[in-house]
Amino acid sequence: LACSNVRISEKVIAALMRKNMKTKDDYLLARDNSDRIPLSRAICAGLDYHIQKSLFKAEPVGLEFFSAKEVEQKKKLQMIEKDYEKDFFKLLETWESETELSASDKHGFNVFMKNVKGDSREKWIDFLQDEEKCPQLAIEAIANFKDNKGRLLQDIVEH
Repeated sequence: LACSNVRISEKVIAALMRKNMKTKDDYLLARDNSDRIPLSRAICAGLDYHIQKSLFKAEPVGLEFFSAKEVEQKKKLQMIEKDYEKDFFKLLETWESETELSASDKHGFNVFMKNVKGDSREKWIDFLQDEEKCPQLAIEAIANFKDNKGRLLQDIVEH
């Protein structure tokens, strides 16, 4: 419901996401009466880009959540995904021992990596293997990221 209200603030969406991560349910994938999950509802409703990006960051999803006719919405999702990727590359490149991420961000990264395919997958493999771009501290950190069910990245990606 919150994602269908164009006047809702990013703070309210963030609070709902934090609550979701504490309860470990699948709220961010729950569908409304129009068969929309919160992210697809936010994109279709034209909510603020930061809200859309925050929802993607917490629960990255693919194009399957849009119909074949929703071309513009799919383009928007692809733009959000590219921005997310760019932001995460930048974060990992500058990773330091005191860098911390929320449980929501760790869960989102694990889900994103599970679903990454094709050229994007190759780009991630190359990046993670490049010691000049991705410090060892970052590799060690993401190896310990857990999703909201307590599974490590390697356990999610292998299945």
